[in-house]
Amino acid sequence: MIGINIGIYNFMNQMRILLKHSGSSELQFIHTLQTIQVSQKSSRPVDLIFKKSVNPVDTMNQVDLRIPPNLLCITLAVAKTTWIVFFFFTVQLPFDYERLDFFPFTLLRVLCGLWLTYSVPYHYLKARTAEPIQLPKRTPTGPNCSFCTSSKPRLTSHCRTCDTCVYRRDHHCPWMGQCIGIHNQANFFLFLFSVFLSTIFVLYVEYEFWMENVKIWMDKSASSTQWNSKVAGFSLSIIISLHLIMLSFVITYVFLVSGGFGLLDMLFQKEGAQKLTPSKIHLRWRQYLVVRRDDSILRALFIPSDRVVRDFDFI
Repeated sequence: MIGINIGIYNFMNQMRILLKHSGSSELQFIHTLQTIQVSQKSSRPVDLIFKKSVNPVDTMNQVDLRIPPNLLCITLAVAKTTWIVFFFFTVQLPFDYERLDFFPFTLLRVLCGLWLTYSVPYHYLKARTAEPIQLPKRTPTGPNCSFCTSSKPRLTSHCRTCDTCVYRRDHHCPWMGQCIGIHNQANFFLFLFSVFLSTIFVLYVEYEFWMENVKIWMDKSASSTQWNSKVAGFSLSIIISLHLIMLSFVITYVFLVSGGFGLLDMLFQKEGAQKLTPSKIHLRWRQYLVVRRDDSILRALFIPSDRVVRDFDFI
């Protein structure tokens, strides 16, 4: 026991000397030791200390030129959606207008396109900007979070990326730039559902447009409208990939919500699927989409509305 104490004493003296040369204070070193939890798997605690003991002056002088992952994902999502909307109104609709009467076919396409153009960004912004429910502060009796100052009720999980506790946390979504939880899960699913409907609309309603332009694009001898055909081929590849991604997301969440558990529960096998009956499935979807007594699931799916949960009273 005495030998262990002497070893720790010598180790701390050596670290104080190193930190003195690097410009860090002794208090910073002591704080670093208090915040580090060395597990049995950590064979090199010195590496952890050096990572924490960084001179703040050097950190301020360095400029981080890396693009944040959340910003990159959000930019890609917005750019993809904007491209599809632009292509639909500037290329596909003129194609329909030349071959179909304005009423009713082209008019119906315009109305559906306007509805999807409004629905997709509406649900995205609601899910993106919704703030998690404010949890009570930690209490002496607990349970409390080990990473922040909040208490930790049941079904609450701490996200290290957001640095906050989220009630009924499903996962951290880089495309949204925050966690998906009880506060924004309804608008998040409705965003996925709206994008999925928009890909179906653009793919299947405009089937003749795709077939004609893809044939021209594949025909190397064709010289007329070659540029439009290339743009159509590029757009078709984007829409098909987005359609398959959204289809997988929608199927996954239909399975999860109907079964009564979240994505983290499925990945880490915390809970299994609960009993499936028509009445329970209907009740789970009403709760998930924040459908009140005077509301309906169909209205939630097809009429954009604010379904953000801001307080425990609305759960």
